[in-house]
Amino acid sequence: MVDAPGDNLVAEFSSVVNAAQGAVEIQKELKGRNAGLPEDRRMEFRIGVNLGDVVEEGEKIFGDGVNIVARVEGLAEPGGVCILGTAHDQVKNRLPFEFKPLGEQGF
Repeated sequence: MVDAPGDNLVAEFSSVVNAAQGAVEIQKELKGRNAGLPEDRRMEFRIGVNLGDVVEEGEKIFGDGVNIVARVEGLAEPGGVCILGTAHDQVKNRLPFEFKPLGEQGF
């Protein structure tokens, strides 16, 4: 974890495959913890995954890679993961996940 601005978390991974796998694992864990809880007690996150350049400044990261993924996570459904096309190109043949295209978004 690199930063926690507002109600968000920013994490940096050594590879986009690790990031996508971690995102899915987080969502699975939360789904299990939410099972049986009343709706108003559940924690449902939206996670975005991007492959892009970042600038490190101290212990924080900035740049287009961070700015774009901040928009992408908003496209995910609660409890879901949304990845950009560049990230998808890197993980599609390496991870056993089903992907649903959302089309051009204009980022």
